[in-house]
Order: sequence, then structure tokens, then C-alpha cells
Amino acid sequence: MARLSVAQTFAHAPGNAAALDSPDSTAVLQPRAEAVRKAAGVAYVVVSNTHGIRCTHPNPHLIGKHILRPTRRRCRAFP
Repeated sequence: MARLSVAQTFAHAPGNAAALDSPDSTAVLQPRAEAVRKAAGVAYVVVSNTHGIRCTHPNPHLIGKHILRPTRRRCRAFP
């Protein structure tokens, strides 16, 4: 349950939803996601766009690639 709280809090943080629509969402969201990940003590904070492409990930090599897990397990925190 704590992980869901981290995801919802991150999703609703000021500016994050707007950043997802920006031309370079990774440049804005990756530093924020990493800061939250470390502060919350979770393994990852991954943000993807509506096409399932990762905008953030603790492993930079996975940014820009499709999420592989089924979407039913993902938290849809953005409205």
C-alpha cells in the first residue's frame, strides 16, 4: 500500500502532469522520480506515457522503451 501512496503522491505533485506533456518529459521527471525513489525507499518510480513508453526509470537504459508488464498492474495515478 505504501508504494501506491508514493505513486499517487508523485502523480499529483505540482507540475508533474504538465511535465509529462512537455517535449522532453524525461529531463523534467527523471530527477524528480529519482529523488522521490530515494527519499521513499522504494525500488523504482517509473512514469510512462499513454503509449506505454517509459519516461523515467532508475536504469537509464530502459527510458524510452516499452513497459513489459501487463497494464492491469500499473497504477493509473494521472487523471
